[in-house]
Amino acid sequence: MGLVLWWLGWASYATKKYARAEETFTQALAKWPDYVNSHYYIALARYFQQNYDGAVEMLHKHHSTNRADCVASLSANKDENIRILDYLISLMVPKGKNLEAAWLTEIECSLEPANSLYWNNLGLFRRDAGEQIRRARPFDEIGLARGIETHER
Repeated sequence: MGLVLWWLGWASYATKKYARAEETFTQALAKWPDYVNSHYYIALARYFQQNYDGAVEMLHKHHSTNRADCVASLSANKDENIRILDYLISLMVPKGKNLEAAWLTEIECSLEPANSLYWNNLGLFRRDAGEQIRRARPFDEIGLARGIETHER
């Protein structure tokens, strides 16, 4: 049944019925989680429905479930998928979602490892994400003093 659902999802995607494709690929994954490239098609279906955060979420799930399959899926239509990744990154940065931007850029590095721009952006997004984390957790002098005191014992 999972295989039939996958093909129904693909047919819906190919005919630009993105809501139906998302629903059917989700059902295929529920029946057979090994159809990991369903994550890719769900991400694209969400993207084309302008559910950009949902697309990023599904790309993240695909990448964390099976990195090699994620990169292979994105490589099949690399130029278009890089444009999609660039657009998603451009939406993440103004929202302050630098970790998501870094993670998407890491995928771009996997797709085009010789492109130094992607590696540069990856470093910048990670730096900015670290700065956000540092600002969110202000320096705690009392905690530091306790840590030093404990360490000296």
